[in-house]
Amino acid sequence: MRTYLSVAALLAALAVSVSAADLKTKKAAPLPPAVRQAVLALVGDGKLLDVERTIENGRPVFEGEYRQNGVLRSFTFTPDGMLIARQVFEQELPPAVAQTLRAQLAGATLGDIYWTNDEGNPAYYAEFTRGPEKRGVTIAPDGWLAAREVALNELPASVAQGIRKTLNGAVPTRIDRSDEGGGEVTFDVTVESGARSRTWIFSADGKLEAIELALNDTPAAAQKELLARLGTARLVHVFKFEDEGESYFEATFVKSGQHHAATAHADGTLVSEVMPLGAAPPAVQKAVRDAGGFLVKLELQHDDAGDYFEASLRRTGKLTRIELKPDGSAR
Repeated sequence: MRTYLSVAALLAALAVSVSAADLKTKKAAPLPPAVRQAVLALVGDGKLLDVERTIENGRPVFEGEYRQNGVLRSFTFTPDGMLIARQVFEQELPPAVAQTLRAQLAGATLGDIYWTNDEGNPAYYAEFTRGPEKRGVTIAPDGWLAAREVALNELPASVAQGIRKTLNGAVPTRIDRSDEGGGEVTFDVTVESGARSRTWIFSADGKLEAIELALNDTPAAAQKELLARLGTARLVHVFKFEDEGESYFEATFVKSGQHHAATAHADGTLVSEVMPLGAAPPAVQKAVRDAGGFLVKLELQHDDAGDYFEASLRRTGKLTRIELKPDGSAR
């Protein structure tokens, strides 16, 4: 019979020193104060079963399980105490999400479902099996199928060829077909090696659009600008894009639990900033809300003719972009 500790007792028991070797494994590690507080808040009067420090996509996270009202759930926190995944069940899904999931499950067996927020963009991730294949789908809160896992042999020939040529023998760990609703389909290819993870982004015709880099691998001027925007926020990833012979570097980060991004030229010139609606001027917030639809992305474009906001809104599965001046009027 398994003995359960109270939440506070288990957290206290985990507050021990850990060697450098332990940090590279899934052995239990001490909880940072922010994680300790967040776990206590999540579990409440439930029973915490375990918490462990592990590496996920090359980054440290804290994973655990708890039982509440007879239901077993798992969770994942970042070291700063941000909840990035929590197990949920089909009957708890928003109706639009549940409808999309059911459409994807034809002939498949549903596995675990998670509410996720790794990049500050909440979504639902569901695992399922169809025959011997195990796959996953990511569904936005409005029910849009944002991404679905695919196999290399299921891709268009040009995409598969582009991936094989670029990876030069490396085997993809995961391939996701991503679509925000504007018809711009991309294939996100991730290769994991030990605790490290790297992603390449390909267009629908097999062209390499972006490659993931470490921040310190970006040009000094771009790195300085991105660090200034990052501040104390949690960095998620950095990508290098090429467009008409010019290089751009985009850093995605999470600040106060919300999605942000900044893009800079190699010379350090700031090109654009992605921000949550609440960070925009009140007039822009009102204009976006009045436009209606699900806000996919709000981007502040730094233009020689004057800064402006570009809002990408999804309405009934179609992506619409509107451009607004800082005073909320149409550009």
